[in-house]
Amino acid sequence: MTDNNDSGRTKRVTFYVSESEQNALKREAEEQDKSLSAYCLQLIRRQRQLDAEDQLAEDLNVEQRLEEITQRAIDRIDDSVEDVEETTDALRDLHARAGNYPLVNFRLLMRQHKPPKAWVDEQFKWSRNRLREPLAEHDPVDGLMTDDSSNDTDDGDDSGKVDDIDELL
Repeated sequence: MTDNNDSGRTKRVTFYVSESEQNALKREAEEQDKSLSAYCLQLIRRQRQLDAEDQLAEDLNVEQRLEEITQRAIDRIDDSVEDVEETTDALRDLHARAGNYPLVNFRLLMRQHKPPKAWVDEQFKWSRNRLREPLAEHDPVDGLMTDDSSNDTDDGDDSGKVDDIDELL
């Protein structure tokens, strides 16, 4: 039997086992041609190594779980972005459709009342300028024609002349 006392081991550790456990340890140490002390130290080192590997595996499992949680969060964010994009597209579509109704009404009024071209051009210019201003900075009805407003015809033909807004509507 070899005993590795020259390996720097100078401190004693004492522990107690049953007689049957002691006999089993002595037999296993002899089979490996080691002293009982060297064999027990080998078992302790092996167990410490296994414990360290188990801890590492547990740590890796935590990292894996964090990666999974992170990926789920990224997937949820991607889904949210898709939902926002779908909602944005739906709002754009709704806005475009809502913008068509006043235009249709305007065209119907034009067919029915035939206002002069100059008046129509002036109203479009006025509306375009109003749409560019933030609503909080102006009165939305400021500048609308009143009952005493008058309009010019576009070509001097009096057949399309509109004297006030009530006539137009």
